[in-house]
Amino acid sequence: MRAKLTGQSCLAVAFGLWAAGVAWPGLVHGQVPQQGAVRVAELARTENEPLIDVAFDIVREAYRRIGMDAVERTLPGERAVQAVNAGEYAGDVIHIAGLELRYPNLVRVPVPVAYTNMALVARTAWDAPPPADWGALAPYTVCIRRGIKAIEQATAGLPRITSVNQYDNIVRMVKLGRCDVAAIPAAFWLAVDGAELKGVKEVKIMQRWPLYHYVHKSHASLVEPLAAALQALQRSGYQAERLAAFEQRLEAARRAAMR
Repeated sequence: MRAKLTGQSCLAVAFGLWAAGVAWPGLVHGQVPQQGAVRVAELARTENEPLIDVAFDIVREAYRRIGMDAVERTLPGERAVQAVNAGEYAGDVIHIAGLELRYPNLVRVPVPVAYTNMALVARTAWDAPPPADWGALAPYTVCIRRGIKAIEQATAGLPRITSVNQYDNIVRMVKLGRCDVAAIPAAFWLAVDGAELKGVKEVKIMQRWPLYHYVHKSHASLVEPLAAALQALQRSGYQAERLAAFEQRLEAARRAAMR
């Protein structure tokens, strides 16, 4: 197993919480919680996902505030979540709620880290009315990115789904007519070279989901302190500031590509 929280006793965690002004739920003053040894958490994440870049900064700060370091390990989307479920890594940076139903070794930290908008993308010449809901995509061939669980679930009942590993290939397939439309995170505008984006447009945002950090069940003792640290980041404006800056970059990229 590669997964790992390595290092020292929980005294470091308790001290980190105290230094950050975050209370460990249930901790009586003067006592050290009796969780396992922790220092560095290796976290899996999906490759080439701009929103996860920002989310990792937020998650890493939450770990720092409980006296730990977090490092990211980049993998293809499906491989990343499978590896965490197998115990090869300590956690997954972000995914939608409900991941634990399919991957029972994952435990969700119940405070949203970020939010993702799922966009419907088509050729610039596309003139069909925007679909009212996911079911309205049934007549079309729909490209999605493999490993993006929110869209895999949303499109599960559609008859013609093509799963593709990378955004640039999805964009090319839409432009070539191999897919009628693509249902992908709106952050794709930041993941594909600007020249490649010419010829496609965002038809509508189909749905918005909160995204959560997950840990492997062997590290479930981290859920409460991480939740408290994430709540502190919300109250301080740390999280909102970084997400707002990301949205500004995303909108600028979208506008530049659609000129």
